[in-house]
Amino acid sequence: MRIDKVIHALNASTRREIMKLLAEKSMSAPEVFKQLGDKGPEHRPSVNKALEVLKESGLLTKYYDNQDNQIKYKLTSRRVTIDFKQMEIVEVEEES
Repeated sequence: MRIDKVIHALNASTRREIMKLLAEKSMSAPEVFKQLGDKGPEHRPSVNKALEVLKESGLLTKYYDNQDNQIKYKLTSRRVTIDFKQMEIVEVEEES
């Protein structure tokens, strides 16, 4: 996980709202779009792009849920600690 990618990924309110939702449970892109409601973008492709930015940062992982037959997203970490003096991520609490 690179600090510049994490900071970029969290530099948008929609992406932060998505992180809050996924902290509760894994979801598909359509589920995320529906749950965001008024807090999210008007069009679903914007949610897909936001999810990809979060995935590329290492904050999310994308997987296929065999039970629901859907692609879903989940957090890779519940907590990330940044050392601002060293400008690096020093601690990651893995999602269980």
